[in-house]
Amino acid sequence: GGASAYLAGGPKGNYARLDDDVGILLSGCMARETAADAMPANSEPHGAFSNAVNTLLRQLHEEGTTVTNRNLILGVRDSLSKSGFSQSPCLECSERWADAAFVVRD
Repeated sequence: GGASAYLAGGPKGNYARLDDDVGILLSGCMARETAADAMPANSEPHGAFSNAVNTLLRQLHEEGTTVTNRNLILGVRDSLSKSGFSQSPCLECSERWADAAFVVRD
C-alpha cells in the first residue's frame, strides 16, 4: 500500500480514513509553511505555486517533454527556490502514480 490518506468531513471535523492509493495531491507548500503570492509582469497576482506550475507546463510542452507528477513537482520546487520563494511544494501519492503522466486538458 501507499501512504494513508484521510478526508475531513462532518460537523465536528472528524476524519475518515480513505483507502490507500485513492488520489494524487500537489500542494503549494508543506503544512508548516505559508504559500506565497506572485505578481508576474502584466498579470494579476496569484499563487507563486500556480504561476510556477503554469510556467513549467508551458516550457515542458514546448520542449516536447513528458510531464510526470514527479518531474512537475521537482521542477516547480526548483523554480520557486530560484525565484526566492521559501515554500516547499509537495507531491502526495503512491509510488505507482509518482512517475505517471500529469494530466492536462485543453
